[in-house]
This record gives sequence, C-alpha cells and structure tokens, in this order.
Amino acid sequence: AAPCVALGCGHVFHLHCLRARLDKRWPAARISFAFAQCPLCSVWLSHPELDGPMRHVIALRDKVYAAALERAALEARARPAAAAK
Repeated sequence: AAPCVALGCGHVFHLHCLRARLDKRWPAARISFAFAQCPLCSVWLSHPELDGPMRHVIALRDKVYAAALERAALEARARPAAAAK
C-alpha cells in the first residue's frame, strides 16, 4: 500500500498521486491553478510533505497574478477616454 496523507482540508490521498498532480500542472495552454487544489473540495493543497512543490506553485501563481494586474493597467491606460465610460 502506498503512503497516504491527510490534507489540511481533511481529505486523504496517496502522496505519490498528489505529487504527480503537482508535477503535471495545468493540462492546456490556459494557466489554471486547479491542479494545486484538493480534487474534492477545491481548497489549496496543504501538507508538510507538499511544502516544497507548493512553494513553487504559489510563487508562480503570484507571478502570474502580478503580470495580469500589470497587463490590465496597461490596457486601461491604452483605452480611449470615451470607451472607458
């Protein structure tokens, strides 16, 4: 039997299944962070054994979020004043 872990949300999964899920990341061109959430309740994965991989995921999420905010600000400045109303 493979080792299991109880996540912060209380759901239990095989550790190797969670690691594989984090390694695969998002399945398509559009970036989504659903892979880093519990498959049953969508709470962010939380367990000491996953701290390393999750640290990288959270850093990427923060980087993507900052880039999206920067892009939105650029688009808002480029929009003509009449279209902004």
